[in-house]
Amino acid sequence: MLLGAFMASIPAPVPEYDGITTTDDYIFAINTAGIGGDVDTFAVSQTAVEGIDAQMGAAVSDKQYLRAGMSSTKTGTQRTFKVTGDRYIGDDFQDFVFSHDIKYGVGQAVTVEYVWFCLLNGRGEKGKAAIIVNSDGSGTAGNTASIDVDFRKTGDAPEPFVYEPTSLPLEPLTVVSVPGAMAGETSLYVNPPLSGGNSYVVSTGAAVSLPNLDEVLDEGWDAWNGTDDIEATDGHQIAVVEIDIDGKAKKGGKATVYANTGD
Repeated sequence: MLLGAFMASIPAPVPEYDGITTTDDYIFAINTAGIGGDVDTFAVSQTAVEGIDAQMGAAVSDKQYLRAGMSSTKTGTQRTFKVTGDRYIGDDFQDFVFSHDIKYGVGQAVTVEYVWFCLLNGRGEKGKAAIIVNSDGSGTAGNTASIDVDFRKTGDAPEPFVYEPTSLPLEPLTVVSVPGAMAGETSLYVNPPLSGGNSYVVSTGAAVSLPNLDEVLDEGWDAWNGTDDIEATDGHQIAVVEIDIDGKAKKGGKATVYANTGD
């Protein structure tokens, strides 16, 4: 699962949150593209994951000074994340981590960006880590295949991070317009068909734009039952968007209008 889709499925973080947190309130996601890109495209560590052990190992220099005794100076911090659970084939996070290139890669080939933050207030850190695969499917007969992966901070110190969603595109719909039965109308054919519980809205004009994923549509969009002809101007554009029961856009596509001109 990608971070943007995951965050869209839960309540938005509240920066002023005040209270106890649990292990489930934290999320770890990595950039499977390596370095650069929107965090909403990062792969979330969740499916079949039993635990994420986030540790901060301090490097300390101990010295004894005249008439002062022992003194400790912190010289650094090594951030690590240990991900354990069961192997799940088909998950974005696991399939990337257990790919051949990552398991046997070295140096920059196994260095990725990561984010680690609290889902309640959206605050955490963003940094770079080296992936070390310790086990890609161990266990005894009859048991699930266990996984064990370390992510160790590399390069510059992680930076403070606050989650802010980026705009994601809709899943595509193929829209075909043909002349309708009456003058000034068009018939539309849309593929794939509606998902259960969802409905269509349409908009037409000289130029129309598709909304972003999960955008709530109101003015400028009309309900459509998926079969009736629609009044539209030949040569204009028409957009069809599939929305869920909350009015959030999920899929969309557009086409040039071919209307019945009455000729």
